[in-house]
Amino acid sequence: DPLSEPVLEVARSLGADVAFFLDPRPTLLAGAGDVAVRTLAAPRLSVLLARPEGPGVSTKAAYAAYDAAPIEPPSPDALCNALELGDIRAIAGLLYNNLEPAAVKIVPAVGEVLAWMRGQDGVLSAQVCGSGSCCFALCASDVVAQTLSGRCPWWSVATRSA
Repeated sequence: DPLSEPVLEVARSLGADVAFFLDPRPTLLAGAGDVAVRTLAAPRLSVLLARPEGPGVSTKAAYAAYDAAPIEPPSPDALCNALELGDIRAIAGLLYNNLEPAAVKIVPAVGEVLAWMRGQDGVLSAQVCGSGSCCFALCASDVVAQTLSGRCPWWSVATRSA
């Protein structure tokens, strides 16, 4: 069920993308991350989350750095289609976050986490979550995510999508 407008208004007052976290369905969002464009079917994905120690990436600073050197993201259509088809390899190849360069510039340890993730066997793709500092790796299986969580030199947890 879609969220009611009063709930969405309260969520927006807390932060532009808070509504995103209130609805567990994969959804393509527009605007400031608060306008649902398309709700998607998606396969269950094995994920490793990791975050470097120390101060995180300030969202305000990340957007300021992005604004200084904006990078236009690719169209989300191919990724939405891959999600709908359940094509995990295609999903991994299409993941993209145009805030990654800004996050890495502000907190270089984010780049270290990403490099470590991308160098691990069984990691299909790794990206910054939102404006950072948390990163995620899309893994080939739950076992890979759990194994990597045990070896990860930073705070980490293995999880999966619904």
